[in-house]
Amino acid sequence: MKLKTKFLLFFALIYITLISVTVSIYQNNKILFLACEILIALSLIFFFHFYKIFFKPFDLLQAGIDSIADKDFGLKFLPIGQPEFDGLIDVYNKMIDQLRLERIKASEKHFFLEKLIDASPAGIIILDINHNIKVINKVGMQILNINTNEYPTAIKALQDPWGAELSKLENNSTILIQMNGINRYKCHKSYFLDRGVKRTFYYIEDLAKEILQVESQAYEKVIRMMSHEVNNSVGS
Repeated sequence: MKLKTKFLLFFALIYITLISVTVSIYQNNKILFLACEILIALSLIFFFHFYKIFFKPFDLLQAGIDSIADKDFGLKFLPIGQPEFDGLIDVYNKMIDQLRLERIKASEKHFFLEKLIDASPAGIIILDINHNIKVINKVGMQILNINTNEYPTAIKALQDPWGAELSKLENNSTILIQMNGINRYKCHKSYFLDRGVKRTFYYIEDLAKEILQVESQAYEKVIRMMSHEVNNSVGS
């Protein structure tokens, strides 16, 4: 039973008792009866006046609770002229401002993270709290040979050798996967905290460009040495 209902039932019982006593003295003293009726009428007027004053803050609090439950952080209240409740309203308004600011910051960080993942030159796979695949960026789809966004829900369901190799990879560890004897990929598994919950992700880096660059530098060094030796021989 709500507090309002208990409050109204309590005063209804009191007024029923007062009216019954007043009616009982009607035959004995009509002047006293009239005076009691006037007092009861005045008390009812004051009762409804103070009822509105007393329960208005509770209505505001209920509206604030409903607003927070609906994740609507735009509802704020004006002071009602009661020092006790005005302090509570001020705290509520400050809390709403802080919640709205935190939500804006979280949204901006989430938007930046999405753009960063899409622009990453490496493949990124993010799992949800149930360890199912939640996000794969475009580079990751190219590496894993996935043409659409309808990717598998589990790491093990990826085509070989990705499913078998990535599923056995431990947290904060790295593995090298070689494809077709030519392409090599460095895969790293780690996690981050999302609202206090661990979320696992995989970072897949294509080493083909690095290998080609190292080999190119090695060949350039060999060519320079051979040119130097040939030039020395011809000069002699």
